[in-house]
Amino acid sequence: MATNWENIKSNELLISWLLILGNSLASVLGASFVYLDLLFKNQKNSTDKWVKFGWPLSGGILFYSTQFSLLPHTYEHLQKVDTFKNYPLFFLLLFYVSGLLLTLFLSRFVTSVAPKAIHGCEHNHGESGRKRSEEFTIEDDELTLMENDILNEDNIELEDRNFTLSADNNHHHSNIIDEEMKNISWKVAIQTAIAISCHKLPEGLIMIMRNSAGGGFGLSIFIGLFIHNIPEGFTLAIPMLMMTGSRAKAFLFAAAIGGLCQPIGGFIGTLLMGTVDPSSFMLMNGVVLAMVSGMMLTVIIECGKSIYQSYRKKSQDFKYLALCFLVGFIVMLIIGTIVGHDDDD
Repeated sequence: MATNWENIKSNELLISWLLILGNSLASVLGASFVYLDLLFKNQKNSTDKWVKFGWPLSGGILFYSTQFSLLPHTYEHLQKVDTFKNYPLFFLLLFYVSGLLLTLFLSRFVTSVAPKAIHGCEHNHGESGRKRSEEFTIEDDELTLMENDILNEDNIELEDRNFTLSADNNHHHSNIIDEEMKNISWKVAIQTAIAISCHKLPEGLIMIMRNSAGGGFGLSIFIGLFIHNIPEGFTLAIPMLMMTGSRAKAFLFAAAIGGLCQPIGGFIGTLLMGTVDPSSFMLMNGVVLAMVSGMMLTVIIECGKSIYQSYRKKSQDFKYLALCFLVGFIVMLIIGTIVGHDDDD
């Protein structure tokens, strides 16, 4: 038994793939958190509450993971790469801003193309709904006029018309708010997907190249990466859940991106083993990490913007949402401290 374990430990390629598959499983596990509200299904509006408070929670997780964990790690990594070690801060800022601008460009491009079909469906549903509303309103007006002719009560007609107008205005205002939230959720989902995909693809590739070059593997590294991949799956799923209202769609979206991107990168790395200098991938890793940090900043900004716009007039809700953001940040801070301490040991 001990001999078999030693053989496994000496097989760098197998170890790399176990690490990749473990991280992918962690992302899928994180995506499954969209079903947590089912534990409280007896409570009224449990799904709405879970989505509302899960949104800032994911923002706090991302804020720490990218700006307080990934960014310092990237700076240390750039200091070790020959090309960047003389001016690591300059290159860090350069790639950071490049990642931010790239995400803004890609998300704007995708949202200008993909949502047209969504908006078209919503517009058609809205038009049909308005037509039905107009038909019912006309019928109600006719009935009101007939009643007024019989009962000669002009005030009733006026009140009915005012009530109909007020209801239509409130319904229209509600539709505008819902559409704005869907647009923001769609934008955040796309930006998060772009950033995490750009992070996970080369990460899987570099894991293969690192171990093939004798970079080694430690249990603490696996545990640290596994824990950090769980919230990534969660942050992918939440905006999609807000946009679609479907747990299944949100889970599949997050599981597909979080669970497949790294194995795809690992597959490419396996094909390139022995043909490419691993040091070139270490250089690429520094560039990618810095760009991903900038990419994630756009996601955090959109998340904060949506929370502020949605709940700024509801001071009590806003306090709880800000607390959720802080909880997400503190939880990741504790995890990062524990994992970082284990790595130093």
